[in-house]
Amino acid sequence: MGEQLTLEHAITRNALLGILVACAALTLMAVAAPVTTPILMAAFIAAVLRNPVRVLVRWHLPRPLAALIVFLGFLSAVGILAVLVYDPAVRWVGEAPKVISKIEQSLSPIKDTIEEAQDTAEKLEKATELGADNAAPVRVKQTSLLQRVFDTSRVFLAQVAVTLVLALFMVAFSAPLIPPSLTDRFGPRGQRVRASLDEIEWQMSRYMSALAAVNVAVGILTAAAMYALGMPTPILWGVLAAVLGLIPYIGPLIVAVVIGCAAMVTFDTWTAMLMPVLAYVIINLIESELVTPMVLGKVLTLHPVAIFIFVLLWSWILGLAGAFLAVPILVAIVITARNLLLEDGQTLSEVMLRAGGLRPVDRSLVVAGPTPPAK
Repeated sequence: MGEQLTLEHAITRNALLGILVACAALTLMAVAAPVTTPILMAAFIAAVLRNPVRVLVRWHLPRPLAALIVFLGFLSAVGILAVLVYDPAVRWVGEAPKVISKIEQSLSPIKDTIEEAQDTAEKLEKATELGADNAAPVRVKQTSLLQRVFDTSRVFLAQVAVTLVLALFMVAFSAPLIPPSLTDRFGPRGQRVRASLDEIEWQMSRYMSALAAVNVAVGILTAAAMYALGMPTPILWGVLAAVLGLIPYIGPLIVAVVIGCAAMVTFDTWTAMLMPVLAYVIINLIESELVTPMVLGKVLTLHPVAIFIFVLLWSWILGLAGAFLAVPILVAIVITARNLLLEDGQTLSEVMLRAGGLRPVDRSLVVAGPTPPAK
């Protein structure tokens, strides 16, 4: 019985210690978000581009040259898409007042009810006022909108530049971050760590490449469906579906809402308005329920609740970039745990015990407890 209590106390202690360390690390990353975001985004881009670089290296091209070719191709593709969607995006931004007006007309009964409730609340508040407040109002000096946009744009452009340069370095140089001479000093365990890190890098690259390919296919199908249904600027909706599709749950919801708002302005009948949204929802369901599990299931299976929690957590820490990086970070954590922690059939409890310097005892003693005396 005493051994069982010792095991439970050690597991609880190590679990609490791990939670404290994780909270401290997440807080540090949130505080240092301007520095953390470019590093994580660069690692994500490098993971996607690493497989094409390997293909060119197999064709006997030097790795730096192969990385430069793939990176320039990636930047060219992003630039072409930006040029294609810039004018349509500006057009739809200009249509925003019209969209809002049409939505307000559709929701006018609900709006009238809310306004009546607000008027009633204001009357009750005035009736219960005891006296006027003669204190002088406090005026807060606010920064102009132009200055805020300039400051935000300057920081954003600096982060983009750092992200691209760092991603190019990560792809071009194949030397590991931890040199083999350091891991070899720890004997077989150090060699296993080095082999596990190589496997993590390979699996991450394959997962991210497959995920990017699936989202590109979703974007192409969405653009084709919007074109067939008569929606204007189908390329814009395809790019939006491909990019926001990297954000689980939240991204497809945003795409469906935006397509629905655009359809309300474009068409006059409810059937025509709903068809684009329905087409995108069908494409997204096929991708999420059939294609993605079939393509990525052999690599890694992630729990939907864990994905949702990570999206919320990293959105809070890093903003929009955190929403994009939530799934890659979860994939890296799961692969690291499988390769470096849960080895040789170990359970999580045994790993936590070893982290605390204790040696697990026979499981039969913990489960069954002491043998009862014979009658």
